Amino acid sequence: MKKRLVLLGVALAILGCSGNQNVKVEDSKEQPEKQVYAETTIDSLLLNSKHFEDKPVRIAGIVDHVCIHSSKKLTLLGKSTGATLKVTASDSVPQFDMTLKGARVEVTGILKRVVGPNETCENETKTETETEIETANNPADQYYVECHSIKVY
Repeated sequence: MKKRLVLLGVALAILGCSGNQNVKVEDSKEQPEKQVYAETTIDSLLLNSKHFEDKPVRIAGIVDHVCIHSSKKLTLLGKSTGATLKVTASDSVPQFDMTLKGARVEVTGILKRVVGPNETCENETKTETETEIETANNPADQYYVECHSIKVY
């Protein structure tokens, strides 16, 4: 009789512990996954742009220019002379504040290749060095970051 009670107790304990297992699996599926961003510098991103293409990146830099026409584009300065990277607005960040000019910011987004002609703001002029750095992998390839979030320091 004691053996049966012990076996019954063990069986109930096993059944009682295994009942919540399915609920936890369903809960974990409902939670959205956090996107992992590759943290890199603007200079490294420009030199290795093919490696980072269509991937999430996190970069920091000084805002050199905010487009006064649409407020949907800005330019970040890298550490190397003339190293610049374009950042465009997205659904997450529909436009940039004009007061960002000169501010240090951290941008997270997806590095993308310009498919058509590269639209630049009328106020921007490029030096030969800037063009060389921006198109280091292939003269026809130019890249920009589609901004998902921006943080001002």
